[in-house]
Amino acid sequence: MLFALFVMLILILLNALFVAGEFAVVSVSHSEVEEQSENGHPAARLLWPLLNDTPSFDRYIATCQVGITLSSLVLGAYGQAHLSEWFAPLFPDGSSAAYLLAPGILVGLTGTQMIMGELMPKSLALQFPTRIALWTTFPMFAALWLLRLPVALLNGSGNSLLMLMGFQPEAHRHVHSPDEIGFLFHESESSGVLDSEERERMQKALHISDWTVRNLMVPRPYLQSLDLKASTKKNLRKIARSNYSTLLVYHEDREQISGYIRCPEVLRYVMIHGQVRGLSSFVHPLLIIPRSLTIQRALDKFRQHRTRVALVVDEYGSISGLLTLRDILAELTGTMGDEFSHSRMYYHHLSDGRIRVSGQMRLDQMQELIGIAWETEFSTTVGGYLFSQLDRLPYRGQTLEVQGMAVEIEKISASAILSVLITPPETVLA
Repeated sequence: MLFALFVMLILILLNALFVAGEFAVVSVSHSEVEEQSENGHPAARLLWPLLNDTPSFDRYIATCQVGITLSSLVLGAYGQAHLSEWFAPLFPDGSSAAYLLAPGILVGLTGTQMIMGELMPKSLALQFPTRIALWTTFPMFAALWLLRLPVALLNGSGNSLLMLMGFQPEAHRHVHSPDEIGFLFHESESSGVLDSEERERMQKALHISDWTVRNLMVPRPYLQSLDLKASTKKNLRKIARSNYSTLLVYHEDREQISGYIRCPEVLRYVMIHGQVRGLSSFVHPLLIIPRSLTIQRALDKFRQHRTRVALVVDEYGSISGLLTLRDILAELTGTMGDEFSHSRMYYHHLSDGRIRVSGQMRLDQMQELIGIAWETEFSTTVGGYLFSQLDRLPYRGQTLEVQGMAVEIEKISASAILSVLITPPETVLA
């Protein structure tokens, strides 16, 4: 009797092993396993290659499932046979209790197996996935070898049936969609793993690659440039007075940009040597990209050409704006990017209740920072949106009503709107 109980306990523990192994390996943190593998942990060194090989990972899961099924079947057959022999003498033949003996034993075995062999190990594996995955690695790899033939047979049979049904069997694993990853970020923030700023940065990194260069570039009206045909003295004076560290350069024709100059480089040279004969040696080549290019592709271009500044052009080759690597990084980190971004991010609450907003400020930034939402599919900046609402060129002091708000155009440059004064609805009502 004790031997039979021991065998049944072993079968329940085997079932628990396979359940824990399956739930742990699908929930384990790959970074933790990789770190422990690099530190020489023997189980991690064995498990890490499997996590990165999808066919091996699928065989591991299949072994767990086959092991759970086999241990359950053997436990049911073996346990019912032996427990029936033990309890049979307690019931006289022909009594109603005797007919309930077999189903009662089956229910008892099933309940014990579910609690000790499935629910408990599953709960532990989900709470401590890395620890449980490493604990079960060696016995699971032994099971992989012992059950390799039935696993191969069952996998092959399943794949054949899928092919007969018109499906292509492939190794697989779950890949999270951007929405699912965003949900995980929110869950991590709720549980205290991430703070709100970290969550926002991660969500921006998740979606910024789908943006186009047009979303982050500095538009043409805000760019400053130097004419290399002008005197060096005049250009140095312009560099010294400029609020920007990056200036575009051209030869007579502003449409023919030949590169850019880093103002600190020029000023540092002048401070050390006292003078400079020309600025041509300070000119850096410009990367030229279309404004329809995605941010991800733009990053690839920056990396490929080993540069940090790109001139943005439209489909006709005309200059649309400028994009720097600092602008992209600033958007990801939430910090100030290139100096060109200063006017784009600028807003100020006035004492009379109005808000001064830069025309270059993006609509999504205005909604996030000020709480004013202007919905449109065709414009990305405040100035661009207001320009689309007008039936003629804007002029200084012009007022218009936008979604229940009074808007006054404060500053313009050529036809570009540089800044506006917005009166929020609550101020109007007051």
